[in-house]
Amino acid sequence: MKCLKYAVLIAVPTITCAEFFKKWYRYRLNKLYKQHLPFLKWYTRGNISDRPCESTTNQNEKKMNVKELYEPILYFIETAETSIDISVTSITVQCVIDELMEAVKRNVKVRIITDFHSNRNYKLLIPLQRVGVEVLYYIPPPDNLNNIFHCKYIVKDHSTTPEEGYLCVGSLNFSVSAVTTGYENINFIRDHELVTQFRNHFEESWSRITDINNNNSHIKELLKEMDLYL
Repeated sequence: MKCLKYAVLIAVPTITCAEFFKKWYRYRLNKLYKQHLPFLKWYTRGNISDRPCESTTNQNEKKMNVKELYEPILYFIETAETSIDISVTSITVQCVIDELMEAVKRNVKVRIITDFHSNRNYKLLIPLQRVGVEVLYYIPPPDNLNNIFHCKYIVKDHSTTPEEGYLCVGSLNFSVSAVTTGYENINFIRDHELVTQFRNHFEESWSRITDINNNNSHIKELLKEMDLYL
């Protein structure tokens, strides 16, 4: 009995300290992040830099792996506290999906608008939907299959408070080939007016695409097939 009492006395402060350091770590992350905004990153066929350039990789240089190349975006997601709204043509890279899963565990609300035909392997997003991420697919009507949802941005922690809200916007799709073979750029911005404009665009897109999906029998059938995997 005495041993149990001491165990409780030790365990309670340990749990409290763990929570304290967890909160302190997140506070430090956000503080460091704010100090570095705004900033711009360029992807050049497997390299990442602060300026556009031809490939700087030579035969002797170690090439960065996919997770290292996605580090700015992963950090952007990791520092989210309340919400993440993503508009992107395709999202197929596992490290981004994993980081979004971690965000949900922190009670961050995550929503994604993405293009149906550009995400042919949509089963990759099923784990996100199962943990509560809202995924909205843009599906073009049968008579105009060339239509595509081509927006690429993330709005994070937007609120009506002037100092709150962050934006990641650029040319990047969340795929392996985007950072290993393409020429891309991403901008990280903390400008409340601009963030609000993108958040409004997201809300308008969400509403409009939801109406389209609910009022088209062809789209309803496709979505019904997808529901079988959930």
